[in-house]
Amino acid sequence: MNNSNTSIDAWLVENTSNQALVVSDTWEPIFAPDRHLVHIKFGPYWRLFERPEGFVKRFYHHVYALPIEKWQLSTRFDLYEGFCSVAVILDIHFQAGMKYALNNMAVLASINAHIKATYEDALMSTVQNTLINLPKNIWVRNGLSDIEKNMANAMSEMFVMQSIQSRVICELTPTFQDFPDVVLSQEDVYLSILKKNFELNQIKRDEAFRQQEEIENQLREQKQRQIEHLEYDARLEREQQAMVSANALRLREEFAEHQVAQFEVEERIHSEKLAHENTLKDMEFNAALALEKKQHAKILAQKTHLKEEEIKIDVMLYEKEKAQWQAVKSKISENTMPEKKISENIMLENKIPENTDTPLEENV
Repeated sequence: MNNSNTSIDAWLVENTSNQALVVSDTWEPIFAPDRHLVHIKFGPYWRLFERPEGFVKRFYHHVYALPIEKWQLSTRFDLYEGFCSVAVILDIHFQAGMKYALNNMAVLASINAHIKATYEDALMSTVQNTLINLPKNIWVRNGLSDIEKNMANAMSEMFVMQSIQSRVICELTPTFQDFPDVVLSQEDVYLSILKKNFELNQIKRDEAFRQQEEIENQLREQKQRQIEHLEYDARLEREQQAMVSANALRLREEFAEHQVAQFEVEERIHSEKLAHENTLKDMEFNAALALEKKQHAKILAQKTHLKEEEIKIDVMLYEKEKAQWQAVKSKISENTMPEKKISENIMLENKIPENTDTPLEENV
């Protein structure tokens, strides 16, 4: 052990952390955070009262605060010829009451310091007397929680008897020396501690065994859950693969149907395109044929017109030549005998009517 925390040390103080709750259940003071006293003095007459709500201070008023004080005391006591050392920590919250203030009018300005100075020795004496008179075997077997509670209650009762509201939390932490260094006069204490150590170690072994079994059970359950999870994952994977395969097959079927429909549409569009192209070609051919006929007719009309113009020109030339020939012939006839001219003229006039069926051009 030798100034180190052991199983017996931990067991003896295991409930110390909850001591504040235990004390508050049995002793709950009523603190007033804003408690003040008002002192009035006129000559030989004076009065002391708690400051009321809505109080207005006058020049003849003296106001004294009674705050809530936090006070911590710590000490250490050796028991059983140094075999056990107990560390003591006292956490005290206190506030002076009206009666205590009336009994200590001279120290109202520093009343909390007066309380500390007055009761520190009494508190330490209470702690020392309690620890010296500890029943040797009982506290080793039952722990220190009840002793801490009783000690805190005793101190609180001492304060309340003096009209001081308080809340006391007592913490006792024992440590033990190694067994070979102790004196045999404390054999009963040593035996009690050894017995308690054995019981605590047995409890710890049982608890360790229980925890080990619980851990093994948890591991088995965890492994079982892992197996179930793996089986679930495998089943889920198979279902997903089947779903993927079904989706792929459905997609292929839909793609094939789409391809067929697309081919039919493309074939219909191609047929309609060919029909449209043939229609356009027929329209183009008919338009070209009509245009060709129109151009041919225009060309024929132009040729006919040109031919008629040529004929008109030929007729005009013929008429002109004929006129010239007539003029020449007239001149010749003037130079010949008049009779011959008359005879030829008659012959010529008789000859022309006989050949009326012959075209004019041939005669020319």
